[in-house]
Amino acid sequence: MNLIAKALASFILLFLSILPRPSIASDLKPFYELHVSIKPEAGSADVALKLDVPVNLLMGDSLSFLFSADAQVAQLNGDHLSSYNKEEAGPGLSFYTLKFKDFPMDIVSISMKYTVTIPADHQVNRITKDWIELNIDSFWHPVLTSFSRFHYQLTTDLDKSYRILTGDDVKSIGKRTKQRVIESVIPRIDISFSASKHFYSIEGNYSSIYTTNSFTNLDSLLMFSERAISFLKGYIKRPDDFKQERIVVESPRKEVGYARENYVVLSKLNGMDSVYLSRFLAHEFAHFWFSTANSQSQDHWLNESFAEFVSMIFVREAYGEAVYEADLQNKLQRVKGDPRSLDSFRGRPSHLAMYFTGPLILHYFEEFVGKEQFQMLIQEMINQRISTTENLLVLVREQLGTAAEEKLIQLRAREFE
Repeated sequence: MNLIAKALASFILLFLSILPRPSIASDLKPFYELHVSIKPEAGSADVALKLDVPVNLLMGDSLSFLFSADAQVAQLNGDHLSSYNKEEAGPGLSFYTLKFKDFPMDIVSISMKYTVTIPADHQVNRITKDWIELNIDSFWHPVLTSFSRFHYQLTTDLDKSYRILTGDDVKSIGKRTKQRVIESVIPRIDISFSASKHFYSIEGNYSSIYTTNSFTNLDSLLMFSERAISFLKGYIKRPDDFKQERIVVESPRKEVGYARENYVVLSKLNGMDSVYLSRFLAHEFAHFWFSTANSQSQDHWLNESFAEFVSMIFVREAYGEAVYEADLQNKLQRVKGDPRSLDSFRGRPSHLAMYFTGPLILHYFEEFVGKEQFQMLIQEMINQRISTTENLLVLVREQLGTAAEEKLIQLRAREFE
């Protein structure tokens, strides 16, 4: 990610960290229903959206979301919507506050019609004749500031010569229409998909690889993908979680890669060495299980640090102790530049804390309890969908005893240096 993108991301996170957070006490999830007409020649999409939000996500009588500042909104209304306000939230981003009155006890709904154009120089998203890619990076749809997971149904008007790739279900509507429907198979943090008229592809036992680049070695990329998933299947020991294939897409962009459950997007593969690629894939695939914590809270380390450390365990198994030890030493050198402990962060920890300090903590904790006990802890953590550090400590105490709990607390305070 270049400096401009990093600066924007930091600004957004800082902005979000000062927002009040609702208490999410219900299992009800928001539901997005969208009709999207994508216009590749114009680089734009016309969207009609209906959004149902559980009232427990409101702050009193208000709902807030982030949205593209470049979107041309033709309609924003709702049965119980009394007013709304729009403010700037950083370059290319707007912050909407909606107020409701006399609303029901369960769900409030809003309807929007808008056109969003993706700038040609956007670092991640694209709408062009050759490549379409949409996700949270452009805020092409409203994103609740609580960053709650949601379900969705998206109907696309896009020429059927384009193949749509996503981690969710894609279905055609009849033979005479170009419409296709994408539906969430699990709760999502955003609506992410890519599309092109021409893909080279290869399919394995657990994953399918897609690229528009004829020079990509599909056999090699599939091998790395299959090895990582095969390891995770043996380590996590939840066979039902591997019934749906993972979609791996090489984007023609030069910037960042990212992952959603069942859907990984790579970029800049040229020059990427095998160890880095293996760890990257294992990390992104691990987010299938490590993504339940609030991404804007101190607990976000449960998502990133655990995914990173599981990927390190895979590298240890695939490439040996020497490679693993070299990674540890690199992380130890990196954290010297930031002496903060995980406990010192009031909100989302820093990149260094989550990708370097957190994995070091887990390394030393695995060393303390033993590899087998640590693996069993990971499995139970996934089974119980642990999403807070407090609940993790309770699980450690129940499964491994008070000495292990105290050790993890010490390590989180950086008593490993």
